[in-house]
Amino acid sequence: MLEKAEIAKGLALLSTAFNRVLTPEVVRLYREVISPKLDAQQWERAVKRALEAESFFPPPAVLLRYGAADGSPRARALEFYDRIIRHYESGDELGPREVRERYGDAAMDAFVAAGGSRAFSWCEPKDEPFRRRDFANAWVEVVEQEPKAALAAGVEPLRLGE
Repeated sequence: MLEKAEIAKGLALLSTAFNRVLTPEVVRLYREVISPKLDAQQWERAVKRALEAESFFPPPAVLLRYGAADGSPRARALEFYDRIIRHYESGDELGPREVRERYGDAAMDAFVAAGGSRAFSWCEPKDEPFRRRDFANAWVEVVEQEPKAALAAGVEPLRLGE
């Protein structure tokens, strides 16, 4: 179970990064939802991933998903896959260039390997597991060869506490 100070430190980082003022009620809500489910290492991973990948202040569900993921390259790949899918589900179609700018070179290569814009704009339900697999396999392959490819252009790896 997370201590209040650990939750507060992570939320303060998120608040600063996303320019959002946190009320005591919001802090209490996040603490009640997250504290029983994540330990300190998972919480740090969740905050780090949100800072690296999100455009808006993340809801508790996103932080729980980031924290609970085991940190493996495949889990990271599927996080990027899910973010790209959310764009398409909301009507925001991305091309390879936009994927690279938002999610890095590895995501762009994986996006293309999984069929690109055409495969992401429409996919038969029976084919979705294959698109997902192809994306994850390509992302992992690129990141194993060049770890910095996992980051969006101009983003340096984040080290908390520095």
